[in-house]
Amino acid sequence: MSLQIEEKNDLKAPVLPPGHGKKGNGAKHAQTAIIDDNIPSILLPWVKLNDALPKHYVPLTKLDLDFILLSCLFFTLLDFGSAEVLQLMGWPSDKKETRAAAGSLTTIFHSTTLVLSLGACLWSQRHVPPSAKMNAHPKWCQKATTSLIQYCTGYMIYDSLIQFGWDRWVPGVGVVLSGGDKLFLGHHVATSFYMLSALVSEAGHVSALLLMFVGESTAPVHNCFRISRLVSSMEDFGGQVSESVHQFVALAWAVKYSLVRTFVGPACGIYITYDLLFTKSGRANVPLVLSSCWLFLCWGVMIGSIPWIIDALKIVIAHLHGETEGLLEAR
Repeated sequence: MSLQIEEKNDLKAPVLPPGHGKKGNGAKHAQTAIIDDNIPSILLPWVKLNDALPKHYVPLTKLDLDFILLSCLFFTLLDFGSAEVLQLMGWPSDKKETRAAAGSLTTIFHSTTLVLSLGACLWSQRHVPPSAKMNAHPKWCQKATTSLIQYCTGYMIYDSLIQFGWDRWVPGVGVVLSGGDKLFLGHHVATSFYMLSALVSEAGHVSALLLMFVGESTAPVHNCFRISRLVSSMEDFGGQVSESVHQFVALAWAVKYSLVRTFVGPACGIYITYDLLFTKSGRANVPLVLSSCWLFLCWGVMIGSIPWIIDALKIVIAHLHGETEGLLEAR
């Protein structure tokens, strides 16, 4: 959709009171009010944060270091604060399970706030194609989009440093990562590059928002599954009730993950691929080298999620056959 069409839809001509000309202040104020009325309420905080926070940009880009680093600091404090609360609730202070649960709580907060906001942003601009330029949106949407991408980038940095650095540190050895940990870190690098390069190029950000929405939509229930698994595996908390809850949460995660990653994700990938490579506007807005890199990362992450899809399908099949043993070993 072109910029002219977007402006026509968003800036509807207001009915002005008598005495206000088309070029007067009243027209400007009325027009601003109409724009503000179009902002989904859940996106207002992101717009205000974009305006309120100090800005120090990466040279030659519009990447706001302050927003990204403050987001990283916020999630770090939320993580360690969650660990303190868990200890007050009886979780042991000397076990890695408490740190893992705190990380999951932080991830649940991030993904929930992000997905709800992304959904509102994408729905409000649902007629804008994935390859559109940033200026195809009204200013408030540009600010909200920038804030959401930088918020998510801050989380990725926090997660890499704390959950996969601090929490994996072994004295005398260093950071010890499993194969799954390395996949997650690769996902973080790929996601951050995709999001930030879309901001720098000022085009293709809708494709990034769409993939963020799909990818993060399974994170809340995934981390609830992770916490329930931790509870079931701990002697102080384990029992029939926690095991039953774990099995229910495991099934909820398995059903949602398998559906989203098997059908929704690839469908979005196909849509984005078509728009970037096979439409005139897509090829004009995003350089072929960059779009090819994006698609490589996009499909690489989807292929990389296949082991988790298999785990999810195993859990669903086990429940269909009344077999629940082995769920604690799922990823």
